[in-house]
Amino acid sequence: LVKNADGHDIPALYRAFSGLAAARSAAPRVLLADTIKGRGVPALVRNPMCHVQTLRPDEVDRLVEDVK
Repeated sequence: LVKNADGHDIPALYRAFSGLAAARSAAPRVLLADTIKGRGVPALVRNPMCHVQTLRPDEVDRLVEDVK
């Protein structure tokens, strides 16, 4: 059993997990959460390096200001 959900939508994730937990099946269950790297931080959106790059303190300060 496979379910998809918007990985940035907490209620959608909850519904998907609940549906999988309630499924009456011996088959494996999988939740695919569709997400966008860096979502919410304009300078990092869809940047494949945003999960691995090291930011300098001044870069962190700038990014925090961007999301305020």
